[in-house]
Amino acid sequence: MSEIDKKRTADTKSLQTITIQRIDCGDFFIDVPFNEAGQKDGIEITFDKRIQKVIESIPYKNDKRNGLAVSLFYDKEKGQDGRIETPYVDDKKDGTILWYTNGVVIREDPFKNDVRDGTVIDYKFVNSDRVLWAETSYKNGVKDGVAIEYCDDGKTIKKKTIWKNGELEPKK
Repeated sequence: MSEIDKKRTADTKSLQTITIQRIDCGDFFIDVPFNEAGQKDGIEITFDKRIQKVIESIPYKNDKRNGLAVSLFYDKEKGQDGRIETPYVDDKKDGTILWYTNGVVIREDPFKNDVRDGTVIDYKFVNSDRVLWAETSYKNGVKDGVAIEYCDDGKTIKKKTIWKNGELEPKK
């Protein structure tokens, strides 16, 4: 057997049948992919019939979220498009969740093993410029470390607090 035939045979063996189940939810429908074992396997899509757009995609492997899930939304009040990108490993948030407004990151939210862990960074818009708004440290899901709120210039510290295991430390 030639190397090309071996490759073809290997590729053919790795193929599987995916069945898509459509769930109609009125204004939305959800396409859910299932493998031969009946597990979610592939990208689950939520479609908004009113605006004719996909508003959420969630990758699955063996019935667990794995990969980058993306949710889209529109804030009519503010006239802004939004996007949230959430990384998953074995059905748990793992990595930095990114929140966007009109294509610009407004929040970086780190998770490890489904628990907030690291520094959450928030931005705001001042005269249509993105500036640093706040940084808050988390450890094992609770505030732990420094939390800083910034003035509208994004550099001058407006307020600084220290947290220890979810409790605000008294000022010295």
